[in-house]
Amino acid sequence: MKNIRVILMLLSMMVFLPFSHAQLNNANKLYFLCRYAEAIPLYTKAAENEKDPKLMAQAITRLADCYRLTNNIELANDWYATVVQLENVDPVNYLYYGQALQSKGSYRKAKVAFLKYSQLVPSDPRGILLAASCDLPEKWGNSAPEFEIRNMTALNSKWSEFGPAYYKGGIIFTSDRREDYLDNTECGWTNNNYFNMYFSKQVNPQDPFSDMKTVKSFSKSLNQLYHDGPASFSTGYTTIYLTRSSNDRTVEKNHIKSHRLKIFSAKTNGKSWTDEKPFFLNSEDYSVAHPSVSPDGKTIYFSSDMKGGYGASDIWCCTWETNKWSAPANLGKEVNTFGNEVFPFILNDSTLYFSSSGLPGYGGLDVFVTKKKNGRWQTPRNLQKPVNSSYDDFSFILDASGSHGFFSSNRPEGLGSDDIYAVNRLRLIRDAKPVTIPKSPSLFVSGTVKDKNSLLPVAGAMVYLLNTHTGKVKILRTNAKGFYKAAVDKNVTYMAMANKLNYLPDCISFPTVTSNTATLIKAPRDLQLDKLEVNKVFKLENINYALDKWEVPQAATAQLDKLVKLMKENPVSVELGSHTDSHGTFSENDMLSQKRADAAVSYIIKKGINKERITAKGYGERELLNPCADGVPCTPEEDQANRRTEITITAVSAKMPPNYLKTLNNQEGTEVDSELLAPDFFDCCIENK
Repeated sequence: MKNIRVILMLLSMMVFLPFSHAQLNNANKLYFLCRYAEAIPLYTKAAENEKDPKLMAQAITRLADCYRLTNNIELANDWYATVVQLENVDPVNYLYYGQALQSKGSYRKAKVAFLKYSQLVPSDPRGILLAASCDLPEKWGNSAPEFEIRNMTALNSKWSEFGPAYYKGGIIFTSDRREDYLDNTECGWTNNNYFNMYFSKQVNPQDPFSDMKTVKSFSKSLNQLYHDGPASFSTGYTTIYLTRSSNDRTVEKNHIKSHRLKIFSAKTNGKSWTDEKPFFLNSEDYSVAHPSVSPDGKTIYFSSDMKGGYGASDIWCCTWETNKWSAPANLGKEVNTFGNEVFPFILNDSTLYFSSSGLPGYGGLDVFVTKKKNGRWQTPRNLQKPVNSSYDDFSFILDASGSHGFFSSNRPEGLGSDDIYAVNRLRLIRDAKPVTIPKSPSLFVSGTVKDKNSLLPVAGAMVYLLNTHTGKVKILRTNAKGFYKAAVDKNVTYMAMANKLNYLPDCISFPTVTSNTATLIKAPRDLQLDKLEVNKVFKLENINYALDKWEVPQAATAQLDKLVKLMKENPVSVELGSHTDSHGTFSENDMLSQKRADAAVSYIIKKGINKERITAKGYGERELLNPCADGVPCTPEEDQANRRTEITITAVSAKMPPNYLKTLNNQEGTEVDSELLAPDFFDCCIENK
């Protein structure tokens, strides 16, 4: 029987491994064709089944990228959390992880990720700039809203609706909804339909939140096979300018193929749209999209990633001169950033609304307004909540009075991927002022470090105080009463991390927003250190094994890395105990659990921990967490809970490990650059959001 099982296992591996490689190869082909939605299930299987660590890391990273590129914030966040725990991870993944966290409103965690990216790539300003943005939502929290909003449920569906534009008493908008069961022209990027334009009128145009009438297809001649919309109209609605993609594909580096977005115009004779013409800037080398025509029809604003910009995509404009459009003019560095500036809307000759992912905001795309004075666009102002959220907010338009309008957002409370919301202005804000972060050397912060169990003060603990705006870290030591104190800047978020030999670290994050007259603030809570003692048990979370498997799951490596970090910084020895559920015999489970423990210990030893400091122990099914013994019916979740790994401290030495932070501790009272610290130095701050 044993020999037969071995033969079957070998045969399954012979079939399984090439199949896993084939899944990854097919997923990569789809990825390079920008067919991200189609690639996701293949990358998922490859991430679960691939045995080669490098190929598994590639599958996990690409899976996170696919969820980001299809705008699935929740799953992008989950997978980037795994990506940043991989070995030799590309630093840009910390940036993507921070953006996903920011979109979820997890600003403290996002700030840590952005700062880590900044530490790894100090030449890129995005890390510091995005980290600074994480302080703003709290600062803006008590601001009176400029608008009130309401979801236009009569327009929205489970699909995507965005890009509203006024047209003859109603609005044109763009959607990838299915009109009937035969409508199945899927786009490989999202697995949804291609975008078409639709039209609807409000029941009561005097009411900004009035219901909408039946939604109808806008134009059969303009809604073609591929993406069509959003659009903008000239005065009198005689000319339409719309974004469109065709079936033409561009081969780029790495063989990536993509559809370039282009602008087209058409004229109406009152019955149909004719005389379609491509915009003169259309190209196979870059995209031009999201046109907005000024009320006098003499200027067209659009978004493009053409050369000469400041970031991923910029806002540009052209003016109508002697029967043709002028050369494009970039709106300048006041408006455009390293990120995406998209969906411009020109209200009048001097007021422009647009969305940006690079200007200070809540996360994702935020809506901004800028005004032109003396021929120059001024510093844009964030419209704040409720128009903006931590998700993507875009396609903002207003009527000629500037009082009512619409915008689009993919915030979770909507009906579909993107929804259209109506807005009604509550108050008028006249001046757009730049966001500044004032400083003052006359403010101090104080706090106390205590033992987590006894709540007694911990003397001689190190406190590392990070200024998240400057990236500087002050190194402090607590006195006999566990007290620390340091000068801080006003209106800046700080992180305070406490550590001491043979203790688990603790971290807090707090802003120093205060009055100009205050000279001392207290940390929001005590820093509490959990002492490492013999026979203390820690359960390693998320190390859940598949049935009859003993290899360390990829999702578990992050937890094991935390144990490695703990053992490098503290002179402890541990037992790593592995447990199974009750499926199988006692002897089989003893053997399986021992293999699981051995595999985890082997992983830790390869990370540089002396094998004499860690032992592996398999407990089989002898210490179940619930009543799920032999013969007891249990759910898969209950069985999974028993397949766990626990750490027990077996010895605590007085000798300091060679990798302990001795050098930093000797710099008590000084200030160092955070780039000198390990990339995972403030990781506990992420966990203590």
